[in-house]
Amino acid sequence: MQRISLVKLAHDFIGKILHSGDIAIDATLGNGYDTAFLMSQVGLSGKVYGFDTQPKAIDATAVKLGEQTCVTLIHASHAEMSANIPVHLHGKIRACMFNLGYLPGGDKRMTTQVESTLAALNSISKILAEDGIITIIAYPSHQGGAQEMVQVKNWCEQLDARQYTFKTVYSDEYNSTAPQLFVVCKAQALHNLLSLRSLIIPSTKGHIMSEFSNVSVVKKANVYFGGNVSSRTIRFADGSLKTLGFMLPGEYTFNTADKELMEIIDGELEVLLPDSEQWQPIKGGEAFDVPANAQFTVKVSTATDYCCSFLK
Repeated sequence: MQRISLVKLAHDFIGKILHSGDIAIDATLGNGYDTAFLMSQVGLSGKVYGFDTQPKAIDATAVKLGEQTCVTLIHASHAEMSANIPVHLHGKIRACMFNLGYLPGGDKRMTTQVESTLAALNSISKILAEDGIITIIAYPSHQGGAQEMVQVKNWCEQLDARQYTFKTVYSDEYNSTAPQLFVVCKAQALHNLLSLRSLIIPSTKGHIMSEFSNVSVVKKANVYFGGNVSSRTIRFADGSLKTLGFMLPGEYTFNTADKELMEIIDGELEVLLPDSEQWQPIKGGEAFDVPANAQFTVKVSTATDYCCSFLK
């Protein structure tokens, strides 16, 4: 199975959110590749802040970028980002990238650490914009890397589901030492992503994985259209609800009470959204949202597995 380039995928996600004039952070400079990407997105009217504890990374990035007034390189731990980002920019950070592990071409014994990584994630979550996005690439193959990846996953799972959504992307699900990408979106960022039909989450079967922890499941199934559509409700500790369901081929019309986010896990369908006269094709790995107190229709062409989130 061909492996996904998680760096490219992270750039693709952020590229949909980050624009000219925005503020971004590269939490792990490395050799400056992510910094250069962020700089290309925000332009001269924006600002990129880059962090690294290794002078070699600072120097390599400076050489790669040249003289750039829109980039500030900071020789400090990313755990200290709040203290190093001007206070007036807190709450305005549109994107933050983490590429964990060691400096490519550097000393492999010098790696990111669980404690500082979690501190940095907590820090960026407090200064991220309401339409902000965080990407984290974790590598389990180096010493301490597996523990760091587990802790990052735990951190994502403990985020307030009413404010954040996250996805985990495996570069190779059959290799336990393969890197993983965590994409964390604030609510408005997720809405912006879904409003862009060019957004494609890789649909290669098996690469997009999602799981829920610390939930309760309603035993009785929700059955519609003579059994052609069925689902089960899961409840989160904060009281929010999702349904995990399955649709057989056919055409079905639904009414919403709350705003809904429909994530298609596997399968293919077309959707006719409210106030639209055009059917939109949706396949596994893509999603759409529907406003509250509305009606939408789907034409399911193949058996389809879905997750529906009810948004207050």
